[in-house]
Amino acid sequence: LFVARIALASFMAYVIGQLLDIQVFDRLRRNARWWVAPALSTVVGNLADTFVFFSVAFHNGPDAFMAGHWVGIAWVDYAVKLSISLLLFLPMYGLLLGWLTRRLLSWGAQPTHEGV
Repeated sequence: LFVARIALASFMAYVIGQLLDIQVFDRLRRNARWWVAPALSTVVGNLADTFVFFSVAFHNGPDAFMAGHWVGIAWVDYAVKLSISLLLFLPMYGLLLGWLTRRLLSWGAQPTHEGV
């Protein structure tokens, strides 16, 4: 039963986190600063993913340690995920976006108010 609870928590966390990530990104992607949409969508999506997973998996669960400490462990997990995302993935996204934009413009694409 505990394995099923972990599987359900993982599935629910993934779906909710991804849907929130997409919603936030979509609302902010036309911002003049390219990094706002991916940064804020990462913050919101990972927060939801982390706390949905830990709450469903461990709140009032059979493991006494995890049931009593899941909130603190979730905050540490969130901090690690957020650090990696913002310090590594966001800069890589910026580099790739810049390269793709230059490449498309060199092929004759016309810039618009939404990007290339």
